[in-house]
Amino acid sequence: MAYWVLPLSEPPFGSTLHTFGGHLPSSWAEQISVPLWYLRAYLWYVLLSPLMLKAMRKQPWVTLLVPLALAFLVNSGLVDQSGRLMEAVTDFTTFGSCWLLGMAHQEGLLRKIPQYVVPSLALLVLMFGYWWLMRSPMDNPRTGHDLEAVPVAQAIWSFGAVLLLLHLSPSWER
Repeated sequence: MAYWVLPLSEPPFGSTLHTFGGHLPSSWAEQISVPLWYLRAYLWYVLLSPLMLKAMRKQPWVTLLVPLALAFLVNSGLVDQSGRLMEAVTDFTTFGSCWLLGMAHQEGLLRKIPQYVVPSLALLVLMFGYWWLMRSPMDNPRTGHDLEAVPVAQAIWSFGAVLLLLHLSPSWER
């Protein structure tokens, strides 16, 4: 029950629970637990933000790339993917660089990059994420490539998209 209150890892659920006289679909428990990945990842980002901000201020560019490097490592096949904590680690590494980009934006780090560099760089990152997705094996050839099924491609693509969106975002003061 503790994992439902404080989602530090995937909470347990019964995949074949009672459907309450047919009023609920048989997958109702899974449907409730699926969105918890976001809360779990957000909780880890909030808990680790002071350390991440400290690292960002000391070595910003290295810190920005650490979650991407960890995403490559975790999904390389060198790390055992079984266990309760691996889903939390995968979610954290997939979107960690996006969280850090927000910190870099807030710290004014992204404003130090010339205006013409960011859109070009973001486009290259997006193309690399797309390339990574296309070279990855498909789970289901009938539905095509699924970005959610390839965490490294999703991490790269998300990094490029957030970089571009933060560059284009209007000032909150105006």
